[in-house]
Amino acid sequence: MNTNADIRKSVVLALGGIGGTEATEALTGVLNDNEETLEVRIAAASALGNIGSPEAVSTLRTAFDDQNMDKGIRNGALLALGKTKNQETAGFFVEKLGDKDFGVSAREALIGMGETAVDPLIENLATEDQKVKDETAQILIEIGDQRAVKPLILAYQ
Repeated sequence: MNTNADIRKSVVLALGGIGGTEATEALTGVLNDNEETLEVRIAAASALGNIGSPEAVSTLRTAFDDQNMDKGIRNGALLALGKTKNQETAGFFVEKLGDKDFGVSAREALIGMGETAVDPLIENLATEDQKVKDETAQILIEIGDQRAVKPLILAYQ
């Protein structure tokens, strides 16, 4: 193993750009390697998000759900999930909007997902939690999709 963390991080990011089963397996190993530096493990999460395969998404969800995992790695996994841009992941992020530890990252990811996040966000306008409702509306405004106009008007009448 190369002793330079910057080189290991570069390799990890390159694997994320290449993709494939072997890269996903290698990156999963790095993400779960407690002996690896935090910076390289977070880069592995990001690289898995770039791959976006079902296996990569599963690995990222598992890392995020692992309460024993470092909070920085969990946050990196959450942000990497945002790169996958699918409805299921968008719904997952909408559920995290009120989370004190990960709400900001969920917001960032939803904005990055753009159109993909609009339908789950519109559904979330029905929430009774006013703070989450306001946050949802702000994200919809920032995304700027026309589908949100009527639901936003109805939500605030």
